[in-house]
Amino acid sequence: MKKLVCVLALAAMFSIVFATGVKAESVMGFIYKSAQEPGSGSGSVTPAKCGSATCTSYFGVVALGDCSVATAMKNGGVKSLSHYDTDTKNIVGFKKVTVKAYGQ
Repeated sequence: MKKLVCVLALAAMFSIVFATGVKAESVMGFIYKSAQEPGSGSGSVTPAKCGSATCTSYFGVVALGDCSVATAMKNGGVKSLSHYDTDTKNIVGFKKVTVKAYGQ
């Protein structure tokens, strides 16, 4: 009986993690993911500078960091945004997202 309860609890945890990841990602990799995805931007300025910001999620239970475009721009000294990209790495629930902002 204990084994059944443990298996059901583990399945519920992975279901929650999977459900939260599906909402925002265009490419889903529940067990493993290493993908770069395009963001948006006007493209009106030449991308001479690049800044990045990172946040990390631990199994969908705890999330730490600031991976906003504004923080990436601040970290790279970017005043005018051309575009941004998102780099996501996920290994069985340990997820790291890095946003890279390009501009001048």
